[in-house]
Amino acid sequence: MNVDEAKISAIVEEVVRRLKEQGFASGSLPQSSAGAGAVATRSRGTSGLRGVFSTIEEAIEAAWQSQKIYADASMETRKKVVAAIRQVGEEHKEDFARRIYEETKLGRIDHKIRKHEIVIRLTPGPEHRLRA
Repeated sequence: MNVDEAKISAIVEEVVRRLKEQGFASGSLPQSSAGAGAVATRSRGTSGLRGVFSTIEEAIEAAWQSQKIYADASMETRKKVVAAIRQVGEEHKEDFARRIYEETKLGRIDHKIRKHEIVIRLTPGPEHRLRA
């Protein structure tokens, strides 16, 4: 698959725009959307939200396709993707920490928030790519 950098940038910008429109930037999960333009759907089980895909096979296929696109992306595009992931992590670290605690009942929420902050700041991104 040969996708140019402009196309990837446009896709990233569109996904971020849709997430913001659906309320994700305000601290809630995106609402399920019907139709071909949906960013993601979610299913609700007995324990609450279960993810954005209905089946594990859909999640695997989406990851596979995304990795193909990402592998061909320029370093600049990869930096934009990682920056967007870090931004979302920063905006939702408290919610993530609370959900993890509610699911596991292990540890302390304030420690989990701190762990998210460390991961967001210190996980290597494309700038740390190994040289061949």
